[in-house]
Amino acid sequence: MLINIAEKKANTIVEKNLFSNIDSNINLYSKILPYFNYNISNIRKYVESDNSMVFVENYGTLKLHSNGKLEYLSIDESKGIDIDADSVNDCLNSCITFANNITSLMNNDKSMYFEISSDIHNIRSKTFTLTFDYYIYDNKIIVAQELYSQKNAIEIKVVNGKIVSYNQIFVSFIPTEEYVSCGSAIDAIDQLDTYNETVADIFVAYIYNKDESMYLPLWNIEDS
Repeated sequence: MLINIAEKKANTIVEKNLFSNIDSNINLYSKILPYFNYNISNIRKYVESDNSMVFVENYGTLKLHSNGKLEYLSIDESKGIDIDADSVNDCLNSCITFANNITSLMNNDKSMYFEISSDIHNIRSKTFTLTFDYYIYDNKIIVAQELYSQKNAIEIKVVNGKIVSYNQIFVSFIPTEEYVSCGSAIDAIDQLDTYNETVADIFVAYIYNKDESMYLPLWNIEDS
């Protein structure tokens, strides 16, 4: 395996919370609701004390958290969002299309995209959990679990061909003009002497720095 020994530099990135004033942003939430089969004209809704907005219909709840998290939950697994797929592959592709449609409403920087992070090779039925992660400049963005209480950027739970749970970090990640160095791969490997787990991968990723309220490019280690 060839190792690039050059120093790695990348932009820092900051978040733009698209739900910070969601109760007054009818233009945005009126575009989100139809994907969850909610009718904007007669939907029941209320605003919580932290300015999160909650939409309720007979079989599910959609919550747009004021911190930027989108959360849908069906109260009955037989009444989720029917993605109308005949086969397992169709079901997977429909979930990807669903996530892409929601993500397109975020108007992200053109360098940002998402990829499947869960293992789809062993899925044999239309009941599964599918996860995705965001990337920017081909570097993975590690979700700040302390902010959003979830590990992946998008998490979809499907039961019998219906989406019964959908969670997404609905924030834009914006590159700044500040470049920082995270050293070389050799520098990162040198730090493995004190690492006790088996390493599956080592790569540069964006990791949240709470002191600076931004994401910094750092070498990241994944266990096997």
